[in-house]
Formats: sequence, C-alpha cells, structure tokens
Amino acid sequence: MNSDPFTRMRRPVKSTAAGRESAEREIEKVGKRVQVSLKRFERRGSTARNRALREVKKTRTRVERELRQRRNSAVRTVKQNRRQAERQVKSARREFEQRVTSLV
Repeated sequence: MNSDPFTRMRRPVKSTAAGRESAEREIEKVGKRVQVSLKRFERRGSTARNRALREVKKTRTRVERELRQRRNSAVRTVKQNRRQAERQVKSARREFEQRVTSLV
C-alpha cells in the first residue's frame, strides 16, 4: 500500500541528541497523522473502522518487532565489544607478566 501513512516513518534515526529530537518530532508527526486518520474513520462506517483497527495492529506489531530487533542488535554489539576488550586486557596482562618474569 503506497498510501499507508505509516510507511514513511521507516527511516533509520541517528542515536545522538539531535537524533533523539528528530525521533521525537517524527513520533509527533505520526501521532498527528493517526489523529487525522482516526477522525476520518469515525465519520465512516464499521468496515472502515475495522480496516483501520487492522492497520493499527499490523503497524504496532511491525514497530514493536523492529524495536526488539534494534535492542537485541545493540545488546549483541555491546557483548561483543566487551568480550573483545576483555580478551585484549587479558593478553596484555599475560604479555606484561611474561616480560616481568623474563627480566627477573
């Protein structure tokens, strides 16, 4: 559906302070679009309302799934970075201890 007002919000948002502000503005825009759509569907019949409810559920599910994926990706990256840093510290400590023992 090209006329879906929710597909326009699929741009990735930077994770900076400016990114947070733009994300908040994006959320406000989506909220306004939802309000306008809701008013329009309130004036129409039950078929239009049911269609709107289906679309809302579908969109909510998609957004929640994307958030879970992003969160899991961030957690995975943090764990990988922590493991890598711990390995580097461990090898540096081992190398230092070998140099000290070779000097003594």
